Amino acid sequence: MDRSENIDTGAARRRAREIDGDDGKKFRLLVEGVSDYAIFMLDVEGRITAWNPGAQRIFGYTTEEIVGQHLSRLYPPEHRNSAAQDLENSSRGTYESEGWRLRRDGSRFWAESLTTPLRDREGHHRGFARTTRDLSEKKQAEAAVAQQAALLDLALDAIFVYDMQARITFWNRGAEELYGWKQADVLGRSPHELLETKFPQPFDDIKSRLFAQGRWEGELRHKKRSGTVIDVVSRWSLQRDENGTPSAILEITRDVTEQKRIDAELRKSKAELEHRVAQRTSELREANEEMEAFTYSVSHDLRAPLRAMSGLSQALLEDYGDRLDEIGKEYAEHIRASAEHMDRLILDLLAYSRLSRERIVLSPVPLDAAVDDALGQIADDAWRSGAHITIAKPLPVGLAHRTTLVQMIVNLLSNAIKFVAADVKPRVHVRGESDENRVRLCVEDNGIGVAPEYQERIFRVFERLHGIEAYPGTGIGLSIVRKGAERMRGRAWVESADGSGSRFWIELPRAP
Repeated sequence: MDRSENIDTGAARRRAREIDGDDGKKFRLLVEGVSDYAIFMLDVEGRITAWNPGAQRIFGYTTEEIVGQHLSRLYPPEHRNSAAQDLENSSRGTYESEGWRLRRDGSRFWAESLTTPLRDREGHHRGFARTTRDLSEKKQAEAAVAQQAALLDLALDAIFVYDMQARITFWNRGAEELYGWKQADVLGRSPHELLETKFPQPFDDIKSRLFAQGRWEGELRHKKRSGTVIDVVSRWSLQRDENGTPSAILEITRDVTEQKRIDAELRKSKAELEHRVAQRTSELREANEEMEAFTYSVSHDLRAPLRAMSGLSQALLEDYGDRLDEIGKEYAEHIRASAEHMDRLILDLLAYSRLSRERIVLSPVPLDAAVDDALGQIADDAWRSGAHITIAKPLPVGLAHRTTLVQMIVNLLSNAIKFVAADVKPRVHVRGESDENRVRLCVEDNGIGVAPEYQERIFRVFERLHGIEAYPGTGIGLSIVRKGAERMRGRAWVESADGSGSRFWIELPRAP
């Protein structure tokens, strides 16, 4: 018996239950009803912990039969080492592979797999999620097209086939035109001895990848019959017989020598242009990174309130459909609170994402006017809290985007009103400073303060130092302040000590 099959399935099932937290719930929601793809989960050792209907259809194993078994069980015996290699590659990030897979009845099929590592919120490796697609029909279609091209000899690229002893068995017209040898001259000869091939990496490495994945693509250097050396893009495909045994290699090459020469000239001429657009490219890259973070948050963090609404409302309908007692009211209140929190979360996330991506045009903005606009937006909250807010006017004029600046000040004033001890009335003082090049706006409060070790963390998205029950909010407001300042070529920071109030600063370029 193969070592990978000699498994304590009970222990594997226990590990599956241990990791079946949020990841397991997400997995079941994601794969319910999917039958065109095999989707399953693995623990860190490569044992299967979850198995969708598509996996049962493609591989033939039921959930009871396969859970607890090692991934290598789905590989043909001679390729089972590839399973461990796939997991090792996947532990560093999402990994795509192709190769032969094995069904329960012993039949083989060509498959494409995508493996993604799963990590918990602390970054600990929890296992893998894997999707597999049956490419048998695609593979057969590609073979049929290649066979027709060989028979008709209509391909413009150079195409040649050689057996496992490296003897050329087919040489098309495109190969004759590119390299200068007729088919009769090359049959039975080694292609890479004939063309004096220079490989970009050790040939054994290329061969290993070809046998593992069924294909390889890269640049080679060949010599023509005339002695001219050319660069080619080469695509290799491993051909197998009906038993899965390698039988031949199909190689397709295209001359890219002239293209590479032109590319080199273009790269040289673009050097100055790339220097001039480097700053803009950096901004775009930053916006893309922030958009990726936003997308990740939407697809993960925002699902928790939705699950709360869905689960509690379902429980309400099933258990209390004919009446609404105290427990039912509690459920309804949870639903309402979750919906409101989700609404605030979405609005703040959209604001943050928009701030990261939109083009910001700076113009002179009197800080007096910006503070007045912000006070108008928080007037109701200030009245309800009994806050006393003072402003040391006049304030300087900064170079800013007015709408963004007002939103930043609103967030700082709202926090100053909110983050105070239970028996303390908020007191907020707004003042400004300036020098030859910069202006600064300070929002000073008598709140609970921020310990030095947390003063950078609070500007990150979703970073909260206190529970939402004590101080409501989404954890995005200060992220908007920091991002807005950076987009306006300024900065934002805090000076504080735990329990002794805070001074939040916004620094901007001074208006000319």
